[in-house]
Amino acid sequence: MYRFFLLFCTILILPVQAFAQQGQPPVVIELFTSEFCGFCPPADEFLGELASKDGIIALACHVDYFPGEESFLAKSFCERRQDRYIDYMSNVNTNYTPQMVLNGHHDAIGSQPDKVNAAILKSRGEKIGRIGLTLLQANEYRLSLPVLSAPKNLDLILVSFRAPKTLTMKRGSNIGQRVTYTNVMHSVHNIGPWDGSSQVRSLTTASSPNIGGFAVLAQDRRTGRIFAAGMSGEL
Repeated sequence: MYRFFLLFCTILILPVQAFAQQGQPPVVIELFTSEFCGFCPPADEFLGELASKDGIIALACHVDYFPGEESFLAKSFCERRQDRYIDYMSNVNTNYTPQMVLNGHHDAIGSQPDKVNAAILKSRGEKIGRIGLTLLQANEYRLSLPVLSAPKNLDLILVSFRAPKTLTMKRGSNIGQRVTYTNVMHSVHNIGPWDGSSQVRSLTTASSPNIGGFAVLAQDRRTGRIFAAGMSGEL
């Protein structure tokens, strides 16, 4: 079982001026994948390419429902997260891999770049807010939240993810292949509600050698839709 991160989040400044939105609006892409999915390596590679693009917050969630297989990358919360998205979507009735979910409510097959790129364009048009996540010192971040006109039923979701890692598959349908896994989700925590007002908060995380960075998603708890997002480092 993975170790949970200890988190501390406080509001430092109550309503302040809107934060500048620079560059393209963020698009959050969550790839539901597995080392044991024969169709997934092209999607895993494509996610790595997307992660380098301006404004893309690319995350991989490794599911644990492949029978008879165990992986240190797989997390039980990934199946739960995927199931919730499917419950919200009217055009998908079962979980599958490789599935990409964009901004919490668009679905695309992760191994079909043309369809994913079309979904990215559609998601970009939603112009979701940009959350600033600035490292101040070790394990200390400043969280800058923009003004939103979105619904007020939002939760702030903190995602920790691993640094890119290349593995040689030793079993399963991908045996012998070398696959690089990008931004694999390590933990997911709800760090509290947000009403869409402009705020600055402090965020403290526990250190871990496995963690490559963090993302923060402002997600509607009723629909799963993401209305603002940011990640550590430059988008």
